[in-house]
Amino acid sequence: MNQSIKTTQFALLIFIVTMGGKFMTLPAYLSAFAQRDAWLSCLLLFAVDFILLSFTLWAIKLNKSSLSLNRILTLTVGKVGSKIIFFISFVFFLTRLLCQLSQSLELFSSVLTISTNWIAYTVPIFAFAFYSINKGFRNIARMTELLFVPIALAAILLVALSFPEVETLNLLPVLEYGFRPVAYSSLCNGFWFSDYLFLALLLDRIQVKKRLFLSPLVSFGSCAILTTALVVSFTGIFGNISWMQDIAFAKISQFVITDTSKGRIEWIALVLWLFSVFIKITVTLYCSSSSLATFLNVKGKNRVNYMGLVIAALSLVIPIIMPFQQAVNHYLVVGFGKYIIYIFTILLPLCLPLLSFLATRRYRRIPKKLLCSYPLFGNTYDISVSTVKLSDTVVCKADCTAENLSEP
Repeated sequence: MNQSIKTTQFALLIFIVTMGGKFMTLPAYLSAFAQRDAWLSCLLLFAVDFILLSFTLWAIKLNKSSLSLNRILTLTVGKVGSKIIFFISFVFFLTRLLCQLSQSLELFSSVLTISTNWIAYTVPIFAFAFYSINKGFRNIARMTELLFVPIALAAILLVALSFPEVETLNLLPVLEYGFRPVAYSSLCNGFWFSDYLFLALLLDRIQVKKRLFLSPLVSFGSCAILTTALVVSFTGIFGNISWMQDIAFAKISQFVITDTSKGRIEWIALVLWLFSVFIKITVTLYCSSSSLATFLNVKGKNRVNYMGLVIAALSLVIPIIMPFQQAVNHYLVVGFGKYIIYIFTILLPLCLPLLSFLATRRYRRIPKKLLCSYPLFGNTYDISVSTVKLSDTVVCKADCTAENLSEP
């Protein structure tokens, strides 16, 4: 089955996946460090991500041989270096998955007033995610194409309707305490960004087109503007107590005033936006499972599915035995652990174009061998073909294994 991903598909995925996570607790986290300048910290982080996404797209364009990330890293930094990167990737995506599940559960419990527990909530979510992954990542991309318009319109509508409630005084003065709080907020909250990195795990599946950069960067830029607008609205409404709130998108919906005789538009928008959360959880589960499978060198067609079961088990157990949200804040947000994560989220995208170029050159110089059957004089002979040079023109030499190729 063809599982290649089109440029337009992963461009829409970038928008949905980025929005699915950023609209929950990110505004509160940014406000805790930068206060009323949280929107500046958000813009700065998006600017960094825009550059890193451009480098990732550049690497995709240079990947002429459609090599996987594991193959690229193995050919350039070695097997040990590749294992280290994939282990960090596994920790990053697993942690993000746990946070997304926890935050969405909080949304259901506190805002939608649906009483449930961790296991009863996560099991149906994993069932949906497993079904989607089992159908192939291309089907996830197609699902995103189908739901993109209603999700995007719901998000735009709710953010726009919340702006009349914004108190301008809550946003002024800008940079009252200088740029340092904004810079520190950006340094600590970088863990919540880099949503586009699922592309790195799909390097061998992406169809490279001439206009590779345009649609993904436009999609990402649109989502960055919409998310920053949400942070501005959130900060403008809640002011100094912004950091004490939880789910930003749900909180601002409470301040949207609409004609209730025509239905609760804000609630419809909120429910539609929830689909972006489920898609993001599915993509994150795929990335964490794929990273673990590569790290453990698991082979086979269903390797992602098998590792997905391991991830699901870990996701069910970890929040029960330890306060993982506090551990994330302590070690990966303000602690030293964020610098280890930045090896995968910042250093790898910056180096990926060079690694992709070098890996492609080395891969093309590796002798390729294959065994084929060739009909001759009415009989079929096995011919061992050894590729001397792999380029646009393939030069081969054939070593015929038959003892006698003359007419029988």
